Amino acid sequence: MEQCPKLGWEGWFEVRTSEIGYGKALTLPALVQLMDEGAMQNVLELGLSVWDLEPLAISWVCLRKHLEVRRLPLLGEKVRILTYPAGFEPPYTYRDYLVFDEEGEELSDITITVEE
Repeated sequence: MEQCPKLGWEGWFEVRTSEIGYGKALTLPALVQLMDEGAMQNVLELGLSVWDLEPLAISWVCLRKHLEVRRLPLLGEKVRILTYPAGFEPPYTYRDYLVFDEEGEELSDITITVEE
């Protein structure tokens, strides 16, 4: 099973009825919300949230998301999301995500470009 990098965050989520669409599958907007939740938990732990950076008068904004989805999980399935800072080229930083099902099968691979 994929290991989470030291600066990363990982957590489990269960697909809820409010997050599904056709065929009882997780919707893409709901997948992005789960990713955002993981990223927020990660930056809070690292002390790099927008609230932590406010005294320095700097912030960050998500510019672009590239999603490769192999399969969307179904209602009641548990998914493990790994997210971590993946690179830095000023003024941009990159954040990667991996989404796995309970058997360890990779469901999604996502890269986000953030501008500081």
